[in-house]
Amino acid sequence: MRNVLCSLFATLVIGIWAVHPAAAGDIFTVDNIAVDGTGETAAQARDAALAVGRSQAVRKLYERLTPEEYWPSLPQMTGQEALYIERGFQVANEKSSATRYIANVSFSFQEDRIKQELRSRNIPYTESQARSAVVLPVLRTGSGVLLWEEGNYWADAWRSRSFNNTLVPLVTALGEIDDIANVTAANASTAGWQTLSPLATRYGVGDVMVAEAVAQGSQSLSVTMRRVSSTGASSDPVSITVQNIDGSSPSQLANAAIDQAYAVLETRWKSQTIISPNAPAQYLSATLRFNDIREWAVIRQRLADLNMVRNLAVRAISPTGAELGLTYSGSVDQLRVALAQKELLLVNSEQLTVIELAKPLAELEIPVDEQMDGEGQLDAEPLIEGAEEIISDPEAAATPMETEGSETQIYGAENDL
Repeated sequence: MRNVLCSLFATLVIGIWAVHPAAAGDIFTVDNIAVDGTGETAAQARDAALAVGRSQAVRKLYERLTPEEYWPSLPQMTGQEALYIERGFQVANEKSSATRYIANVSFSFQEDRIKQELRSRNIPYTESQARSAVVLPVLRTGSGVLLWEEGNYWADAWRSRSFNNTLVPLVTALGEIDDIANVTAANASTAGWQTLSPLATRYGVGDVMVAEAVAQGSQSLSVTMRRVSSTGASSDPVSITVQNIDGSSPSQLANAAIDQAYAVLETRWKSQTIISPNAPAQYLSATLRFNDIREWAVIRQRLADLNMVRNLAVRAISPTGAELGLTYSGSVDQLRVALAQKELLLVNSEQLTVIELAKPLAELEIPVDEQMDGEGQLDAEPLIEGAEEIISDPEAAATPMETEGSETQIYGAENDL
């Protein structure tokens, strides 16, 4: 065990390592763009469809990341121009003929190129993702309250949607046997964390979003969305009402309500995390606290998952703590919000700044057993494989912090964990 510790810690220079926990989606991916193109040949029809879809996708991405008042200043990209900042795409529901191509396509774009384009236009943006939540879709009608029961068109609408690669990732509860055992239509609207936490654990998320819709016949749908976490219920739930002015079906009305409610969630999240485009990188010296190397592995990965972290230097490390130098975008309050989404606390005192887990390792949603060998010892190989420096902004490479953090002091490595 001592040799494993020494070999692992000696490689902690200024990098963050890749492990493979379950994680939220990629905010630089835009899902389910419907494409439909024609051409003289099947290949030309496909190229035409993808070009239009790519242009639509990059526009949606820019709007996702930026405040609405800046949308008129966003770049207008053709499909060919967007191709140069594309990272890749995935195709579903593909249909083609000799002259026509139809599909649903998910496009992924290069993070650095997207942010560079926004900075060049002095447009503020967010690069942080909220903590994932599982949605409980409760429907109140004149006939009663529905959750898992048949006829809940509100739940059907939620389950037909995907909010994984978004700023506020959501997954909808499916109503399986374990779900039904914990939560019912009668108690879902008022349930607290003690009742809802098993649901969050099953879906591998940190929070539960109780989405209650009240139907006034077919005339309107009033929605309240209440986020519940281990710290309690949100003090500011989202409330919207959608009027049925064009004779929409219940399903159409439900989807319109979802769009409006989600837009409020997304706007609120942006207001907390928007970064000034040309603000200089910030530097934070912090003490990292953990009980053992398993906690260190989890904390390290969660720091790596933060888009706003440009660089991390480990200056000194022991079996129960580390001294870090952190370069990041935005303000310290925004960093604190981003860390909280990863269940990490940033605590300031007169003497030092501390980063630590918000709750015990056993209660975290990311399993760490996959990083241990069959005998319960640390398997060092997955933790150091593919080690790389985290610098999402090329300018960060030139900061003095990188040089200062290029040597790691190891102390206390003789202590077995």
